[in-house]
Amino acid sequence: MKASLNPFFRPFLRETSAGLFLKLVEAILELMLPILLAQIIDIGIAGRDIPYIYGTGARMLILIVIGLICAVLCQYCAAVAAQGFGHRLRTALFRHINRLSVSEQRRVGPGSLLNRVTSDVERLQLAVSMIIRLGSRIPFVVIGAVVASMFVDLPLSSVILVGSVAFLAVAAVIVVSVFPIYSELQKRLDRIRRVLRESISGVRVIRAFRRRDCRRERFDAAVDEHERSALRAARISSFMQPSTQLIMNLAICGILWFGAGRVDSGNLTTGQIVALINYVLQILVALVLVANLTVIFTRAAASRERVLEVLSLPIPSDIASSGTEETEASDELQIEMRGNVMKPDDVSAKDAIRPDEEPVALEFRNVTLHYPGEREEKAPRAALSEIAFRVEKNRMLAVTGTTGSGKSSLVALMLRLEEPTEGRILIDGIDIARIPRDELRRRISVVHQSPRLFAGTIEENLRWGLPDADEREIEEALRVAQAREFVEKLPEGTKARVERGGRNFSGGQRQRLAIARSLVKRSELLVLDDSASALDYLTESKLYRALTRSSRATGRTLVVISQRIAAIRKADYILVLDEGRQVGFGTHDQLLAKSPEYKAIAESQLFGKEAK
Repeated sequence: MKASLNPFFRPFLRETSAGLFLKLVEAILELMLPILLAQIIDIGIAGRDIPYIYGTGARMLILIVIGLICAVLCQYCAAVAAQGFGHRLRTALFRHINRLSVSEQRRVGPGSLLNRVTSDVERLQLAVSMIIRLGSRIPFVVIGAVVASMFVDLPLSSVILVGSVAFLAVAAVIVVSVFPIYSELQKRLDRIRRVLRESISGVRVIRAFRRRDCRRERFDAAVDEHERSALRAARISSFMQPSTQLIMNLAICGILWFGAGRVDSGNLTTGQIVALINYVLQILVALVLVANLTVIFTRAAASRERVLEVLSLPIPSDIASSGTEETEASDELQIEMRGNVMKPDDVSAKDAIRPDEEPVALEFRNVTLHYPGEREEKAPRAALSEIAFRVEKNRMLAVTGTTGSGKSSLVALMLRLEEPTEGRILIDGIDIARIPRDELRRRISVVHQSPRLFAGTIEENLRWGLPDADEREIEEALRVAQAREFVEKLPEGTKARVERGGRNFSGGQRQRLAIARSLVKRSELLVLDDSASALDYLTESKLYRALTRSSRATGRTLVVISQRIAAIRKADYILVLDEGRQVGFGTHDQLLAKSPEYKAIAESQLFGKEAK
């Protein structure tokens, strides 16, 4: 279904209608002023009627005050509508982006998404305000001035009409020419933000490799491209205001030229000439505003396309489903999981768990993963191919392999950040395709190699998964994660501040705090994706021993992804991956005897009897 901005604007139709009506009243009052001025000249001044001059002048002053009140009220209505529209649109965009799949977010890019939520929505918000405040006033004034001039003098009003049509033609040509440039301009701005963000986040690496000049050149190139596009748009747009001035001044000259003859012949009065010139000036002011609004509306049109592009990105079906249906499905699955029952339509009879078997926490059934576009590009291999294993509850599974073997892809599949091309993945005997993502991720905790902490306090970060966790649970999680010692040394303890991204902590401290955060969550499956890589061997050994004891006590299943054999050799099962293929599954001793790939990794890290 094609996305639209109408739902975000519809709640403010009342304010919009009120604003447009007030502008219409203001325009009508403004159009009455030249007629009253003409009467002062033709009747009051020509007849030396002072009371008439004062009386008509008072009426003009009253009209001006009423018009001012209408303008102020219109400004208020425009502000309410624009701010409300921007708030609803920005909130909807943020929610939509957070519900998108990782691949869709990656396709657009974080820098571009950030621009669309901020600057693009800001331009649309400004456009809404301008439509109510000025965009509506301009056609009222232009059309009203042309009609009023016809009542003053029909032959001379044709000069005003021709001038207005000529301007609209020029404006149309300029808008058509400049619109594609503003779309291109936004893309240039996305690139500037991307380069700037990359340079700031990687400043240490840039300085370490002395690449500041290279990065400066890249940033300068991005800025130069943006500047060239902006100048091209400015050059075209700059024709708008001079052409407006030229066309309308020519209209004034035409009125004076032809009007002089009609005054001499007695068909027109001096006051009527002044009224016609005032109408031309009103049109001129309105069209000068059009020249300025053209830039705003053209940029807003480009921003609209970019915002709608994001809103049109598909959301995974189970996330897009209605809240009631998803809750009911989730409740049914929770009952099914607690009973550890696998329905006949889920598995075949030969795959069913026998009563004397231990309940299975995690199972992969011939899972293959191709990332989007790989098949079309005829990639030499899948990211993962024919992965099959099962792990009982309360056990520890270790996953190892060389770099690029598919370990992180395995985690992405478990969390449904990616969907398997073939095969099925089961959690507690249930196909994860049937589990709502929120429920699935409630049951799984993942700690990545480079975990992210959020600005706030340590305690606030630890409560992310379980806001109502008590002090005892937090203290126990810090103890198991080997983080209690350094947290207690902080003057404020768990109340210590955490900067954005946890920049005020070392890599090992961030990893341990992230592990503690996952432990507080009380998930049934804890996945550590190389999340102890920044720890020394002694601390890592203590961490895994504590995690094993904690998992045994709580019934949690532990999945550890690591390239360090010493850290995973005591695991109940070890899965060995090589270039996306499963080349071994078993215990440490079994793999040493049966898997050449695992034996090669073990012998490269351990010595002699240690490998055995």
